[in-house]
Amino acid sequence: VDPHFSLGVTNITPKLFARQIKALLRADLQIRTVGELVAEGLPSGQTALTFDDGYESVVLHAFPILQAEGIKASVFVNPAFIGQWNAWDVRLPGQRARLMDWRQIEALTKAGWEIGIHGLTHKDLCGLNDEELEQEINMARFLLRLRLGTCSSVISYPFGRVDARVADFCRRNGLTAGLTMSRSPKTVPQEFAVRRYGVYPFDTPNRTVVKAKSPINCCSPLQRVMDLCSSATVVLMRRCWRQY
Repeated sequence: VDPHFSLGVTNITPKLFARQIKALLRADLQIRTVGELVAEGLPSGQTALTFDDGYESVVLHAFPILQAEGIKASVFVNPAFIGQWNAWDVRLPGQRARLMDWRQIEALTKAGWEIGIHGLTHKDLCGLNDEELEQEINMARFLLRLRLGTCSSVISYPFGRVDARVADFCRRNGLTAGLTMSRSPKTVPQEFAVRRYGVYPFDTPNRTVVKAKSPINCCSPLQRVMDLCSSATVVLMRRCWRQY
């Protein structure tokens, strides 16, 4: 499951997030990092918590809650925007969100959290040429290794978008897995199109458990709507991305 604290629409409150986590634990779901699950061949019956973009709310609110329960999660960041504000989303009034700085990311690393890339600047990887892919993926990994001394071999694709060319580029450059949203292109190997399902403010703790155990049966229609919103953002914001 993938709890988002900044969706561009509304936020999950720390109180609700704590209730959702406790519900997962009561249901005897093992919560691991994505890297751990990938290394074990993505076994069934286990759950990974992932946070895309690296919003500051992750370290301020999610980290204390998960640390109290002994849970480690996976965060996928955009090194070019660390310590800044998100610039890749459609900007609605009051929806500007602060991103973690290096000091905060280092604190998560020391606590055993997995830190991986979400591209360098959050551009849609499917719309880039090979030179641009090199920068978005390999430069992002280089910067994380330079500052943190480590970087996950798992990538979370910006907007959940991947195609066969992007997946092959990732594989040839040493990555071992890639995370989408609920979309899973048939032309991409399974390990480079690992599905995730969002947890939103309207998800009760019980519904969160159902999503973790049977996400396809529980939330596919609504998740597809959220995926379409991501695709719409790509169309609307592509011209703005040329500025960086």
